[in-house]
Amino acid sequence: METAQKRQVARKVRIAEILEGAYVRGEGWEPSYVLTKDGTRLSRLNLMAAIVSIQQGAPSNTFILDDGTGTIGLRPFEEMPSLRSAETGDIINVIGKPREYGGERYVSPEIVRIIRDDGWVKVRQKELELNAEEQNPAQKAPVMHIGIQAPIEEVEVEETIPQQENPFQKIYRLIKKFDSGEGASIEEVLKAAELHNAEQIIGELLKEGEIFEIKSGRLKILE
Repeated sequence: METAQKRQVARKVRIAEILEGAYVRGEGWEPSYVLTKDGTRLSRLNLMAAIVSIQQGAPSNTFILDDGTGTIGLRPFEEMPSLRSAETGDIINVIGKPREYGGERYVSPEIVRIIRDDGWVKVRQKELELNAEEQNPAQKAPVMHIGIQAPIEEVEVEETIPQQENPFQKIYRLIKKFDSGEGASIEEVLKAAELHNAEQIIGELLKEGEIFEIKSGRLKILE
């Protein structure tokens, strides 16, 4: 149970930390993660960056993010309502997981919120500076250079982001719901999910080692 609690921590990071760290694909019950240069495991992250380009695709677009320390793709596996109005130049706060496919690092989002107040960028920069100083007092944290559009409203980033259930969360919830101890039936999960790409999502979660087929046709989540 201790492992499951640690997985819920979304660490505030810069893109450079995600790109420069070593990607470790989890085995068994362990989730995949990025091992940073200072030895921190990033299995879930909290990232603030600007959208610098949007690549059209299906089932959803890929958003290229830049925070001044590097660029990385944000790849939802299904359209997210919070990104429908997102445009190039917008600042977003992302809660998600680092992923790698074909040697390319990207972020799989759980929660996304557009940020309109540049005050939150300054707050994040200060937080990252303090974290860096605690880990290595001799090293100065790189500055994030994120352009901000005119402020519209003040938003508390981490505590007030709407907890909308995305497809991955839905699959997790259904597996847990239908698992009475011997694992959840894949057929039952697919039927209840009512998602056109539910099999694709299950396959991705299996590949990442975040859910497991304990026996033919039955799934368990990491707890």
